[in-house]
Amino acid sequence: MWPDVHVEYLEVHEVGVDYAEVTEGNPWPIGYVWERLHYDWSDPHSLRGTVIDSNLFKRGSTWELWATPEDGGSKVEIRAVRHLRGRGWLLAPFFLPFIPGSAAQTVRNHLRHFLASIEVPGTGAGEGN
Repeated sequence: MWPDVHVEYLEVHEVGVDYAEVTEGNPWPIGYVWERLHYDWSDPHSLRGTVIDSNLFKRGSTWELWATPEDGGSKVEIRAVRHLRGRGWLLAPFFLPFIPGSAAQTVRNHLRHFLASIEVPGTGAGEGN
């Protein structure tokens, strides 16, 4: 459901009531990229991913997603603090938000794809967004 997560490269290491530790990866033009993340959903309004290890991002890099009710739907906010390492520096220009094809634009598109795939028809969820 999230286009950059390829099931064939997904490995679940541990799952708890409000967390999971997972390695995700996929092929990119610069080669195979991967990160091992600690997912935390202990706060019912947010989801946080913290890098444990990666070939692109430094340990401790994070992203967090919040969803809050708004106008009959939801407002979704994402904040990412990604510290590049190794070949990750080749991607630095894509982390500039004003560049077409940037990471910010890609995440927005992936989020829209994800939400459309779980939207319940006829509810109006996601309309106009």
